[in-house]
Amino acid sequence: MFAYVRSEDIAIEADSKLTERHQTTIPASIRDALHLRSGDRIHYTLLSTGEVLLSKYSEATEDGVMRSFLDFLSQDVANNPQTLKKLDLSRGYELVDGIDVNLDDEISDED
Repeated sequence: MFAYVRSEDIAIEADSKLTERHQTTIPASIRDALHLRSGDRIHYTLLSTGEVLLSKYSEATEDGVMRSFLDFLSQDVANNPQTLKKLDLSRGYELVDGIDVNLDDEISDED
């Protein structure tokens, strides 16, 4: 079991074996959970710990509004570097004072 994964986060575990050609069959329970069908692409992520995450491949879709905003910021910083101001750390603490954050809380669609 992975040291960094909480046991309650594990929905399914499965094993498979490599063939002599270094191929494997993805177990049916995993295929079903990921809604994989014949011809679908899968994505592998190798972690620094040596573990591999397998997920259904999906092409990243770019958020056009976010891209426009980031382009605007980039252009504004390039054209007006004199307007940049350093954020004083104490001011940063003032801005978040009294805010209770639980990183394990789920974020609702309304948030």
